[in-house]
Amino acid sequence: MIASVRRGSNKEHVLETISQTVSRHGFGVLRGVDSIRRLYDREGELLDQLSREFENPLVISITDNPRATDAWNTFQRDLHPSFANPEKAAILKLLAALWSIGEIQAAFFIILEVDTEFLPRYEIGFEEFLESVAHFQEKEQHTNVGRGGGMGIFKITKDHTG
Repeated sequence: MIASVRRGSNKEHVLETISQTVSRHGFGVLRGVDSIRRLYDREGELLDQLSREFENPLVISITDNPRATDAWNTFQRDLHPSFANPEKAAILKLLAALWSIGEIQAAFFIILEVDTEFLPRYEIGFEEFLESVAHFQEKEQHTNVGRGGGMGIFKITKDHTG
């Protein structure tokens, strides 16, 4: 996630609010591009590129738990329609809580497994994004995986009307 923090906001305070929110929902967080780049070099390049589109960017990666390096298990387990109710997944509640943080005015949410080269890009509203995440597994099973399925770069702004 790359959050665009409102001008005049204290980024350290916003980062701490994000970290506490993520922790309360039972997930972990990697803070900053450098932390993510140490694990995933190509993703670090993508985050650098996208960060330049926001005036005041703040970069985090949500992980399955404080000791994990990504959230892939959550996407596999909680969003699989065969053995979970994706509409009630904890990740959706976390995303809504993060989006409700007042200092965040826009965000890129990036959902990927490995390849950053062919990710589709969407500019959508937050509710449409949540719907997309809830049906991630279905989209991945019924499309060319990673290309038009559930993965992609989702740009969302709080003033989006679509």
